[in-house]
Amino acid sequence: PECIHKLAATVFVQEIRSPALAVTVPLLFRGLKERATDIRRKACTIVDNMCKMIDNSVEAVAFMPKIMPLVAKAAEEIPDPEARAVAAKALKTLQNLEADAMEAKQLNPDTVLALLRPMLGEGQPGPAQE
Repeated sequence: PECIHKLAATVFVQEIRSPALAVTVPLLFRGLKERATDIRRKACTIVDNMCKMIDNSVEAVAFMPKIMPLVAKAAEEIPDPEARAVAAKALKTLQNLEADAMEAKQLNPDTVLALLRPMLGEGQPGPAQE
């Protein structure tokens, strides 16, 4: 809990990348599992703020399965309506980040075909293609 208070006092001013997430996600995970509403609210605020500082959304994908369910649970179960709203806002930010990451990972169908043709032996004209 003390660590969450200190992390909440941090001002994020530069892009957040995977190494920083690797250090902070376990702390946020613990904060989101706390019973105390104020700790869970602060953890959700930190998640929301950090997500806004991630320029390359693909870097966050590895950490989402660990954090997103806890934020979703907080958005549904926190008794305080204001804290629940903070959690819902963090969840929406996470979902947007996830959508951006999925969009960034999508491959162009022409690129996929170009990659598969040599593997399938279709890259060179053969008797059937002449």
